[in-house]
Amino acid sequence: MNSYSYFGAILKISLGKVSQTPNRLGFLIYHSREYMLAMSASYIEFLVEYFIFPSLKNSFNKLFILLFLPLALAGVATRIAAFNSARSNFHHLIRYDKDPKHVLVKTGIYAFERHPGYLGYFIFSISSQLMVKNFFSAVAFTLVLWKFFLRRIIDEEITLLIFFKDDYLQYKRDVGTHIPMIAKLVDLKL
Repeated sequence: MNSYSYFGAILKISLGKVSQTPNRLGFLIYHSREYMLAMSASYIEFLVEYFIFPSLKNSFNKLFILLFLPLALAGVATRIAAFNSARSNFHHLIRYDKDPKHVLVKTGIYAFERHPGYLGYFIFSISSQLMVKNFFSAVAFTLVLWKFFLRRIIDEEITLLIFFKDDYLQYKRDVGTHIPMIAKLVDLKL
């Protein structure tokens, strides 16, 4: 399921809609040792439970798919909407030098969510673990991704404040971020 979230990103880059070439870091696949451990644990959790406790993985499958597949797809759609709204301003890696063509995107999905790419990935990753009934991994992904996005959003918001000054401050007042507790902690750090 994780590979599907990257299909849209790869397609957008291949069509020239996003302004960078793909690499293993850019897609957030290898963003930390903790994330790689969480991914490995999710595969192990699924396989162990599937072979040792097959009734756990085989019961209520339709219910879990009906509950969490729409959320996972909404996460992917949110991330792709971020690509579409930001267009050439979207980068997978934080830019510390302002490109002269870089503008502050406040339209499309960015009118409702300050970090839609991160929010979409967060929703997708947790929902996909719940969909396959990896409960331990859902908790691990929540913690690992939350910590990663907190650090990344702080770095990103500092650079956006430097790049866009008062315009970004006003945007930040007008538009929140919906990853739980991130906005409050980011505001404390800035």
